[in-house]
Amino acid sequence: MSTPSSASRSTSDGPPPRRYDGSGRRADAEERRRRVVEVARRLFLEQGYGSTSIAEIAREAGVSGPLVYAAFDSKAGILSRVADVAVAGSDDDDGLIREREEFARIFDPDLSPRERIEAGMRGARKVHERSADVLQLVDSVAGTDASVQALSEKLHAGAYEDGLMFTRMLQAAGVRPDVPEDELATAIVTLTDARAYARLVHERGWTPDRFETWAITTLCWMLLDES
Repeated sequence: MSTPSSASRSTSDGPPPRRYDGSGRRADAEERRRRVVEVARRLFLEQGYGSTSIAEIAREAGVSGPLVYAAFDSKAGILSRVADVAVAGSDDDDGLIREREEFARIFDPDLSPRERIEAGMRGARKVHERSADVLQLVDSVAGTDASVQALSEKLHAGAYEDGLMFTRMLQAAGVRPDVPEDELATAIVTLTDARAYARLVHERGWTPDRFETWAITTLCWMLLDES
């Protein structure tokens, strides 16, 4: 009767082969991308988009230029990610604004229209505080860079979609059924989006509290019959 050779015994009886775990390398790569986004945001806002090079971003983030190109493709790609993170509040989630934690309360079915407006503007104020300067930068660059123009249009479209969703919630509760939803959404977005926040807070010197109070008061006056 034949018996297994010593070589076959060592192969079958030994420990299973180790599986490669790439989680550490993925975490390192994510950390490098996060540093690039943080550094890029600071440099873009401090010295301007046009005056900031990818080489400078890479150097200050402690990464190589090729890594930046591989991760973001271009400077416009970096700016796009900076804007996404500014709006979302995290580098871990690319969800829509209306899916952010700040807006969870507006979906409470027991809210009155006024309470829903208050909750919506409170959430918007929190998002604007961290993103309005970046979105203002995107708009200022859009006319000189086709890729940034496309980014600006995407961000404006997203803001309108969120405004439309909010409008439909209010009209479902009986608010201003006499006004077409697209017109009402446009009015709400024009009054309360990040660009309005930037004009009033960054340019006119309002506090975030004053903007929030003004937005709530103006929308309630425009939308609700509280006489």
